[in-house]
Amino acid sequence: MNARPPVIIIGMSRSGTSMLTRMLDDLGLFVGSTVTDNHEAVFFRDLNDWLLTQCSGGLENPGMIKYLLEDKEARALYGDFIRFSMKTPRAVSFLGLGKYLRYRTPAALDIPWGWKDPRNTFTLSFWLDIFPDAKVIHIFRHPLDIINSLRTRRERGLSRLRDRHAGSLLKPFYMLYLVRRFIGGRRVFVDLRGASLDEGFILWEE
Repeated sequence: MNARPPVIIIGMSRSGTSMLTRMLDDLGLFVGSTVTDNHEAVFFRDLNDWLLTQCSGGLENPGMIKYLLEDKEARALYGDFIRFSMKTPRAVSFLGLGKYLRYRTPAALDIPWGWKDPRNTFTLSFWLDIFPDAKVIHIFRHPLDIINSLRTRRERGLSRLRDRHAGSLLKPFYMLYLVRRFIGGRRVFVDLRGASLDEGFILWEE
């Protein structure tokens, strides 16, 4: 069978995306083997987080992604890395072992599939570069209702999200991708950012 394009669910947090994703999951849409309590696919969430951090952005400041989108060369490079990431063993997180052994990449799935992540709202252009035939579901909820929902959740004492970047396996795969792409072409790649605070101080002192 031919590969099927994904269903990409976008919309602000507390807008009803989790409810919709659970319903679609129950109806047979494959939304990931490893998902959060909010039904976010961990694999694609981490890729979205990575994209946002590349431009010093995040959920608190997602607008920074526009600088990547406006840079055609950078946009193409990051798109290539996303395609590369989907072919690495990290895809087991989304596919599960059985589907990974069969398909090797989410892009090869021939069943109804997709994922939900509020970050998709800002990174959608990257995903449409990769999946131009994707179906996009955008849930819109009145901003005042969202604010009230966020306030209610805060009053229930939900703890802050832990830093998911600590110990992430994404950086080694990214380094491998850069080596394969650039070193083979006799180019030089230099990472000027310290991997820790101590290394940052050393760079500053130098």
